[in-house]
Amino acid sequence: MKGDTTSSSSQRDASVSKSQSASDNNTLLYKEFAQFLHKNAYIYALYGALDGLSLSYSMIKYSFDVLCADNAASTSDLMHDWMCTPGGALIAATEAVTIIGFSLLANKFSDEDPNAFKRYIATLWPYFRDAMKGLKNGYKGVRSTMIAASLLSGQSMAFMIIPVGVLLGGLSVLNRLWYRRMISQRKAMMDINDTLLKNIKLQARWEPEGCQILVVDKPPNKDSLKNLPIKKNAAYIFCDQKLFYINKLFDQCIEINLTTEQCLALEARLNPQAEARLLSEEELKIISQASNHQHVTIESAFNEQNQFLKSICYKGLASQFYSGVVDGLYLYMGVLGLSVLAPQLFIAMAVICVVFTIACIFTRMYEEYDYQQKLKQSQAKVEFAICAKELEALCTDAINAIFVQTGSREALDASMSDFHTQTSLVEEFEAKYDKFIERREELSKQLALSMKSAALAGLRHGLAAYSAIASVLFAAATIYAIVAVAVPPLLILSAVLSGVVCLIGFTSFYLYKNYRHHKDRQKNLEEKVSTLEKLTNHIKSAKKNAQYDIDQLKFSNAKQAISDGMAVDPSPQYYFQEWFEVLRSLFSGVAKGQKSIDFTLNPLQEMDDQGHYQETPVMLGLAAGSAGIFSVVLALRAFAKFFGKPKLGEVSLIDNGKNTHKDAPPVASGTEDPESHMGAHSSIQPIEPVEPVEPVEPVEPVEPVSTVQAEEMEFSQGDQRPLRQDDRTSLLQKHGFFMGRLTRTTSEGAVGNKPPSFEPSRSLTPEPRITPGLG
Repeated sequence: MKGDTTSSSSQRDASVSKSQSASDNNTLLYKEFAQFLHKNAYIYALYGALDGLSLSYSMIKYSFDVLCADNAASTSDLMHDWMCTPGGALIAATEAVTIIGFSLLANKFSDEDPNAFKRYIATLWPYFRDAMKGLKNGYKGVRSTMIAASLLSGQSMAFMIIPVGVLLGGLSVLNRLWYRRMISQRKAMMDINDTLLKNIKLQARWEPEGCQILVVDKPPNKDSLKNLPIKKNAAYIFCDQKLFYINKLFDQCIEINLTTEQCLALEARLNPQAEARLLSEEELKIISQASNHQHVTIESAFNEQNQFLKSICYKGLASQFYSGVVDGLYLYMGVLGLSVLAPQLFIAMAVICVVFTIACIFTRMYEEYDYQQKLKQSQAKVEFAICAKELEALCTDAINAIFVQTGSREALDASMSDFHTQTSLVEEFEAKYDKFIERREELSKQLALSMKSAALAGLRHGLAAYSAIASVLFAAATIYAIVAVAVPPLLILSAVLSGVVCLIGFTSFYLYKNYRHHKDRQKNLEEKVSTLEKLTNHIKSAKKNAQYDIDQLKFSNAKQAISDGMAVDPSPQYYFQEWFEVLRSLFSGVAKGQKSIDFTLNPLQEMDDQGHYQETPVMLGLAAGSAGIFSVVLALRAFAKFFGKPKLGEVSLIDNGKNTHKDAPPVASGTEDPESHMGAHSSIQPIEPVEPVEPVEPVEPVEPVSTVQAEEMEFSQGDQRPLRQDDRTSLLQKHGFFMGRLTRTTSEGAVGNKPPSFEPSRSLTPEPRITPGLG
């Protein structure tokens, strides 16, 4: 019976493992496909062409809605008559070709392209598109709201549509342009912080920032930064009567704009040599005054970012408040005009739509607040990574100081002097460990959502779900309009009520998940810090005659301990909003595809019995094909954008390097250990373990060096033989010294006295317990 139970449990575990593996494979496949689409960028170019065609129709239609609002005839019919004239056809074709070409090229080019024209096109298009979308959305939002207000009040408010719509549209254009510029600046800052974090992780050993100066034969470039003979992260370089500035941390390599005379005068004043030397603060000021270029440091970059955040904090929130009002009216009030509803039902639906609009305002402001917090989080990650590198370096020095023993009588004075160095290193390591834990706790708090933020995040995902539902509703309304059938009120009611359910459901889901995360966060923190804390306790106890603890200080354990300590659990992240946006894009293509055929084949329309122009059967068939193309392209573009494009601020703090996991198998005998060639990957070097010695009695306080030397002389004279290592060990242990000689480390690693040897190391992970402190 017991065997059957065990077998059943094993089968169940195997089934769960296979299911998890299949899920991981599926996730990897769709992300690889998204990255493929994003990398090739053809989907963006195709989207750009179709989006340009859609915008061309929207702007001409907007112009007729505004300019011909007082005309009794339908604006669609007036637009048809105008486009059938030679002048109208020429203007419409010119506008369409210009916008389509502009959009296609902008979506294909990059704003980081070396070509100035391509960079200008890619940078300018988003502002141009925002201006057109702002005008259209502002007008349509006001029109939907005024129509709803007229039905509720029983009084016509049509006279307010044009002035209010144009005014809000114009303000929306200015707001979008300012917000777009601000977002571009913030993205550039987050990109800088991501670059800093990546380069800090590549540092073999963290060195304080500094700027050097030298002369080279060949002009530097980004590919040759690593080969330059400089020890600091930045340098001013003179080459061929030109001045260059390079910064390895910021990935900068720029030529400073100076004339030949200015460059020669500055070179004569600073007198650089082929060998790099450190620039003083005074010399940096001289360069800054002569070239108007400022040497960049992490501190100066963060100060600039903090000033930026301080200046746009409330402006950004106010901007998103206004965007929430305009877009909320445009997105959520339009459903009220799709069908004729009973008065009681119309009032209830109007109230729900107002609730959606208010939720849109709050979520837009929350998104802006969240973006500001992400910039602060990227700063905290950089500071935490620097602290971890400093801790790793101190760990290297402390372990090397503890492990490497002296082997000769002449080194006795050096060993006793090293005792003070070792003590200082351990104390410095303890202080840095405390700072490391403090930084980790600060970052953990920044990454964790409060309950208010979790509620707003849930609202945001609920609105995204309702937007997808609304896109299905508008796609259905387009089909009903083509076949000249009214939209059933029940369909509208079902869509709106589904949106309410989504709002409540996603808000509750996020609150519950965030509550569970906060409940488990402290427990996870203690578990992940326990390995690093055990390493700290070993290092602290090593100078207190705990030879057993010293034997457990291995390279792989120390590396993994610090890596475990850097793991920070953010609040759980979900991709509901991204998938809903893909779904919304899919169904929004139905209406856009139908309108594009109406626009391009406008002269083929025929007049119906009521005097309005309608599509011919041929146009309906083409509209169906166009709707399919628009839907697929828009959905794939959204899929590539959200799942294939790297996101800012999501660079991992942990390097998942080879053979660094705590469960990695030991290196087999005769196999070269990859840890012995870490080079630039780690500053912790392999250390040869010392042979264990017999436990000693508790020692008395350390006596002066002269006393030890006197007893050493007396010991050797009385025995009439040279002082052996065992005698020397006992003598030093009597006076409270732990054996070890400091091995200095450089940026290339430790300089050992013996070739490294390895043995399977015991895990530093302690038994399950609650750690009271550092001890």
